Amino acid sequence: MRKSKVLLVIGIPIFALMALRRFASAALWLVLGFALRRFTKSIPALNAAEGESGQPPEQLQAPAEAAAQRSGSGLASFTKALLWMGILLGLFVVGDLVARGFQREIEVPVWETSEDETDLGRQAIIVHGCGGCHVIPGIRHATGRVGPQLNGFRDQIYIAGMLPNVPENLMLWIQNPQGINPKTAMPNLQVSEAEAREIAVYLYAQP
Repeated sequence: MRKSKVLLVIGIPIFALMALRRFASAALWLVLGFALRRFTKSIPALNAAEGESGQPPEQLQAPAEAAAQRSGSGLASFTKALLWMGILLGLFVVGDLVARGFQREIEVPVWETSEDETDLGRQAIIVHGCGGCHVIPGIRHATGRVGPQLNGFRDQIYIAGMLPNVPENLMLWIQNPQGINPKTAMPNLQVSEAEAREIAVYLYAQP
């Protein structure tokens, strides 16, 4: 169950980025399609104008009509294909917006915590030796350079470059990092759920 939740959390931002890219593509295809459609409509008129320019109609009428039919038919088919692609991509984006809304930015986690909880988080960080791999504000000798610095953690968009920065994901990552990313260098320190919450409370409380 936890694995499926993790996959869902990872998939949502990827899906959002794909939707944004498709939205831009849909707009581009629609504009290009309408431009080509207007161009194809103008070809027969231009050919007709050339036929009326004073040259013998028996010499120009048949070749002009054939050329207009060939070019108009080919470009019209291509234009229709572009329009259908744009429409399908547009429907995909609309469906994504209806399903997920317009909120694309991850909100900064805000917990109502006490000073006691922050102190418990500090103690848990010291007990598990998190400072050996990370620079952590407010923790003495927490100057490790193996992992990323954890100052200003609440302003980060992603956790470990994969999970949206929300408290539930941070707790999951602290308890079982290999369960989310098997290739991570962060070890499983057997942190309990209560300790993971306390550590998360401390990190989010730091400026």
